[in-house]
Amino acid sequence: MRPGRTAQYLFIGLVGLFGAACGGPTDTIAKQVLGSETSRAIDTIAASTRQALVTLGAAPTKSPAGFEGAATSTAPSITPQSTPTPASVWVEVRIDTNCRIGPGKDFEMVGALLVGERTRVVQRSTIPDYWVVDNPDNPGRTCYLWGAYATVEGDLGSLPLDVPPTPTPVPASIAGWSYIDRNGNGTRDSEESGEIVGYARFTLRVGNCPGEETLRLVESNAYGRLFIPSLLSGTYCLIPDPESHALLPEQYEIELESNQQLDDINFRLLP
Repeated sequence: MRPGRTAQYLFIGLVGLFGAACGGPTDTIAKQVLGSETSRAIDTIAASTRQALVTLGAAPTKSPAGFEGAATSTAPSITPQSTPTPASVWVEVRIDTNCRIGPGKDFEMVGALLVGERTRVVQRSTIPDYWVVDNPDNPGRTCYLWGAYATVEGDLGSLPLDVPPTPTPVPASIAGWSYIDRNGNGTRDSEESGEIVGYARFTLRVGNCPGEETLRLVESNAYGRLFIPSLLSGTYCLIPDPESHALLPEQYEIELESNQQLDDINFRLLP
C-alpha cells in the first residue's frame, strides 16, 4: 500500500476513535475528513502529472538501452548519378581524304586524314556522307570529312547533330604558260619547257567569250608563267593581247569552281 494512502487511513481511524470517545457522530466526521483529504490528494496527483509532462517534453528522447539511434529515423543519403560520357567514335579512311571547314568542295581545305591515321568523330553532319571530326592537322579544331572512303567505329547514336555553316565563296586561281610550240602539236611538251614567251599580256573578262566587262589586265612573267589568283567561281574569258604576241588560242573560255586551282591554261606561239 502507498505511504500516502496508509497515512490517510490512520488519520480516519484516529478521528473515529476520537468521535467514539466523545460520543459524536463518527461516520459524519470521517466522511467529511475523507472528502477533504481525497480532494487534496487529487490536486497533488494532478500537479505531479503536469510537472512530469513538462519535464518529459523538455528532456531529450533516448532510445532504449542497447538500441542507440533506433528512436530516430534518418532518410538514406542519395549519391548523385553523373551523366555517362559517350564512348568515343573513331574514323579511318582507305584513301587520303581532305578535311574542310564545311561539308563540300565550296569550303576551304584545312587538313587531311591520310591512310593509316585515325581521328575522333565529334558530330554527325546533317549533310549526307560528311562527319565533323578532330582536325588531324590542327589539334583542338574540327573539320568536315567526306565519308565516301571512311570507316567509322563506335556508337553513332551518341553523337549530336551539327548545324553546317553557310558556304562562303573561297578564292580560286588560274595558272598556265605562254610558250613557243616548236613541234606544233598544241601541247607544252617537256622539251619545250625552255621555250618561253615572257611578258605576254592578257585581258580577263567575266562571262562567256568574248566576255562582258573586263575584270583584270594581266601579264606572264619573264619565264612565261601566267598566274591569276583570288577569283570567285564563275565563267571567265581570257584573251591574249595581239599587240603583245600572236598567241593561240585567240581566246580561252574557263569555267571556274570555288577553291579550284587551274594550272593548265597555256597559250602557244608558233615558230
